[in-house]
Amino acid sequence: MATKPHHETYEDIIHHPKLFGESLRRLRTAAQMSVQQAAERLGVSKSLLSMVESGQRTAKFEDILGLMRLYKYPFAWFLTQTRDSFRQSVVDAPLDERAGAIVQSRTDALVMTGKRDSESLPRLLLLRPLRSRSDSEWLELFLPPHTQLTEKPIAHFGEVRGVVQHGTLLLVVDNDEYRVREGEEFCFDGARPHLLRNYLAEPTLATLVITPAAL
Repeated sequence: MATKPHHETYEDIIHHPKLFGESLRRLRTAAQMSVQQAAERLGVSKSLLSMVESGQRTAKFEDILGLMRLYKYPFAWFLTQTRDSFRQSVVDAPLDERAGAIVQSRTDALVMTGKRDSESLPRLLLLRPLRSRSDSEWLELFLPPHTQLTEKPIAHFGEVRGVVQHGTLLLVVDNDEYRVREGEEFCFDGARPHLLRNYLAEPTLATLVITPAAL
């Protein structure tokens, strides 16, 4: 039986820009790349990337994927690192500052795109943490009616496999369109530029598994 989209509360790392930026800075440092080098290769200004890393600005999802591709890390690795940092920050905080903090309301799930409690914006959720860069990435995609995950085509490491649990997913891969309906599976090379889109009047829910590529 197909799974219908459900309403839950998630912790959105976009609302924790300091931890968000710290995770990006650690990965850039591990890649032995300067802010100037990373900004130039990503095609953004050095000042913008610096502000993102210091928690003064948030980054677009496309830019996060671009940085992970540049640093040679899976996207879910970034989510795992940020999630762990968030959890530790709650543990380390004084008791009176923990009130109302949502460490997680679903096992190993974290919102990357969209606001908590929001059913009007796309969400990409981490379904299980990565403990190694060779682990497969398990993600859940939720697209409200008439939305798409990113404004521009994206590309990343690994093969993408998935199944649509509810609704219809429109895959645009190298400008070719594929309609994947509820209960159907799909597979494509993540290195090919692609868009994930819902063009219908009902929500789309899909599970994605990205197998590791040689980094």
